[in-house]
Amino acid sequence: MPAAPGSPHSPGSPSKARGLKVKAVIKFGDRTSTLTIPCGDGKRTVRWLGVVAAQRFVLDGAAKGKVRSRERGHTMSKAQILPRNVSTSSEAFAHPDALVKDICVDGDEVFVELDSKVVMDAAMRPIRSNWQVVAFQRNNEDGRRRALADEFSKREQKKSEALMREATARGLVEDAKGDKMRNLIHPQLLQTQHLGLAVEQQWGEMDRNGLMGRWIRQGKDQERVKRCLAKHYLQLCELFKFYGASVGMADQHLVEFVEFSAFARDAGVYGGARSPIDHALLTECFAEACEIPVTNVVEAHMALPQFLSAVIWLAEVVKHSGHTGSHQREELQALTETANRQRSLAMRRAVGGAGVGEKLERFLHEEIDSCVHKRATQLIGLVAKQHLGEQRVLARFWERHHELRAIYATYAAEAADWDPRDCTTHRLSFANFQLLVEDSGLLESSGPKDELTRREVRRAFAGARTEVDHESDHPLQPKKAPQPKKKPSSLDGRGSMGSRGSKKSRGSLTK
Repeated sequence: MPAAPGSPHSPGSPSKARGLKVKAVIKFGDRTSTLTIPCGDGKRTVRWLGVVAAQRFVLDGAAKGKVRSRERGHTMSKAQILPRNVSTSSEAFAHPDALVKDICVDGDEVFVELDSKVVMDAAMRPIRSNWQVVAFQRNNEDGRRRALADEFSKREQKKSEALMREATARGLVEDAKGDKMRNLIHPQLLQTQHLGLAVEQQWGEMDRNGLMGRWIRQGKDQERVKRCLAKHYLQLCELFKFYGASVGMADQHLVEFVEFSAFARDAGVYGGARSPIDHALLTECFAEACEIPVTNVVEAHMALPQFLSAVIWLAEVVKHSGHTGSHQREELQALTETANRQRSLAMRRAVGGAGVGEKLERFLHEEIDSCVHKRATQLIGLVAKQHLGEQRVLARFWERHHELRAIYATYAAEAADWDPRDCTTHRLSFANFQLLVEDSGLLESSGPKDELTRREVRRAFAGARTEVDHESDHPLQPKKAPQPKKKPSSLDGRGSMGSRGSKKSRGSLTK
């Protein structure tokens, strides 16, 4: 047995006052004992610590009580008990060859498990634990390697289980925070279950003058078109807002002909050498969807219902030759001729061919999806709505919602006791939103890094807005395009002026 730690015979060992001492918690069957073991400078191995703890445990048991004569030779003082495993609070397997000072500090607890009984295998050989194999079978390299591999596997499994428990606990906390944030901004979140109802309302605007009935005469075909629009409604809305904010004001959901041309170009149906749509046909598409003369296209703009109508128009024309047939190919070729450019879509539908619903499905799957993919990093509203459905994102917002609320109130000039769920009160205008971005140092040359251009700020503002009209009973009613102001008549001039004045004051900023 090596010299006791801290003794004068142990070279290089410090005095007892400065030596490392550990509390060995020894478990032997149902019995547990705690002993303080001096370890000197801590350069002894864990194997030495386990053996000394076992010997001290045996001696401690022999010193208690007087042994009767018939029990002599059967007491623990004569027993050879081996440590089965040595562990710490952080390591379930302390390597026998590791130094004591590397696994613990002065006063730490070390757990030593002793063999209370010897288990034999079929060949009547004692079955040793992995720790015993590594500690005492020095010549059995294969056995030591297998024992270490088994312990490593157990340790990794325990780490994985601990990480899973932490992730579960963290997930519960994030879910609680996310639920609070979701409840706070619930009216502003996208309700996907109402997309079909939103399309129905849009359809009413599109068919106000019977346009859809003239374009799509079959009732089943109309229902198929509605299903297609509902499936891609969010993408179409984001594309509409993205191109609408390219030139005009971000708080106006309107698309001009120049912006609509950019959309058709990105969709791959206009502007190329082999594109099926030329400028004259695109002008006719815009005019027919807005139900205006072709001569008024340059000064006109379209709202979301007209944009959806234009998408149907493009699908009908671009996919007209989807089912190959000589008559249909001749008809598509005739569309590019000057004499046929003024023909309405209803007249083209008389030619026959595939239904509008089928063509729209292929157009949305090919051209529109390609356009969305091309602008994926710029469709901020689409990305934001997708991530706002994640609990971890909502949890991050909840952690800082007080600060965000204060910033919003400052730039929106809200009262101190405003309710974030009340979306019918003042809203943050685009001008103030741009001022917020500029004050943050994220706008062009306002900060050390030129993060955003003014066009990107307009698109971010437009994309972040929802299609929800919070003053309506419908949860997804799109915001209506601004209507031209009507001159008050002499009969109700005073009442009209009062009404307009109240609306204007409600939307203005307060100091």
